[in-house]
Amino acid sequence: MFWNGSTQATIQMSTTTPLLWAAFRGAVGDQLPVILALISAGADANAVTRAGDSNALMLAVQSGSEVLVRALVEHGAEVDRAADEVTPLMLAARIGAARIVGSLLELGAAPAVRIGKYTAAEYAWHGGHDQLAELLEVCAGAPSRYDQSS
Repeated sequence: MFWNGSTQATIQMSTTTPLLWAAFRGAVGDQLPVILALISAGADANAVTRAGDSNALMLAVQSGSEVLVRALVEHGAEVDRAADEVTPLMLAARIGAARIVGSLLELGAAPAVRIGKYTAAEYAWHGGHDQLAELLEVCAGAPSRYDQSS
């Protein structure tokens, strides 16, 4: 699978499952029917890359496809399943994917989860997504960094 140049992502994804590849491709073409067909045929919605550094839901988050994120969770992907010490919500927060953050929260993602030193809000702060970080802190029940009363 070496087209348009050999990237590390292409090399890693060439050794993985069709479901992970479809999630990785996300919004390129319409991957929803592909993902639904694969899950109907028995593909694991919680599939993890060989390197263990990502899962189907995280790849859908990275691709920017809110539709795929929802479909994967609705078909069995665990919304808070971490890979490489990051949850899908943390990843969405870090890249500033506000709509996907909203979807993950609606689907039951836990904003207060801390892995290592960081929560999703802290990933958003570090990514420069201040409004998203504020939202996540409120959802997690944490005091806001802008809260003058604390």
